[in-house]
Amino acid sequence: MQNETERFAGVVKLGVDVGKKRIGVAKVEPNSTFAYDIDTVTLENDDRGVESITELVHENGAGLVYVGLPLSLSGENSELTNYVIDWAEELCEVVDAEIRLCDERFSSSVAHSKLFEAGRKSKKHRKVIDRCAAREILQNALDFEAQNGKLSGVKYDEACR
Repeated sequence: MQNETERFAGVVKLGVDVGKKRIGVAKVEPNSTFAYDIDTVTLENDDRGVESITELVHENGAGLVYVGLPLSLSGENSELTNYVIDWAEELCEVVDAEIRLCDERFSSSVAHSKLFEAGRKSKKHRKVIDRCAAREILQNALDFEAQNGKLSGVKYDEACR
């Protein structure tokens, strides 16, 4: 019998950093352990970006999507946490991929640090920070899988409500 990481070893995985203005997206190829950023979706008006991410899930043939869950530093839910949970529910309704919610408390700050280390000026971070944060979310999930032999985060289902 396959364990859960073996079941998803041969599929494309996406990492998603959901915000109210932009959504960053990262990807890992089947059987790979290296995440790379692929897109930033800019949101306008009342667009929550679910349709755009659904297209990316289908275009890339993703079987697993890690969605960053923005908990407070103390680990409690915030207004943005609830927004992301609602967003994940919408995505679940329109894709066949498994959706997993992962703690992303430090993904943006780590992404900023890496951009600074790479010599990028802070004024230019806004254009890429969300996709870099998505890459951090996905890479953290991949590292967790490799170290623990199980998937990172929690599977989205009605129990998340």
